[in-house]
Amino acid sequence: MMKKRVIVAFLICIGSLVLFSRSNSGMDDLHGTQGGSVKGYEIEDIAAEVLSEGTVIHVSGKIRNLRKEPIQGHVIIYMVDGADGVIHTVQSEVNRRNPIVFGGVGDFEVYENIEGDELESIANIYIDLVKR
Repeated sequence: MMKKRVIVAFLICIGSLVLFSRSNSGMDDLHGTQGGSVKGYEIEDIAAEVLSEGTVIHVSGKIRNLRKEPIQGHVIIYMVDGADGVIHTVQSEVNRRNPIVFGGVGDFEVYENIEGDELESIANIYIDLVKR
């Protein structure tokens, strides 16, 4: 059981690094929308780890506003397998009370219960901001 948790945590960390490099380079994300300055935000400091005997995943990160106007919303976290097939999704608010001003950073964090085959199948994590 411990070996599976370590492997899953390693894969999630690698996936997070891939996501971070993709979002900063402006490459297309999972749903074909354009990243980086075209979207008006960047995703930074992504962290993902498996907790609680391998049944809870913790995902956190930051959204940097690249637009002149403030933004507010929530992120959708897509947990995908090696072929980018969506295994699980979860939402998290970004800066619940205050909009993110130009150049500012908003935080998000989520704890999600995922068990069994779903958890073991996660290869990457993609994050997208839904603005209000």
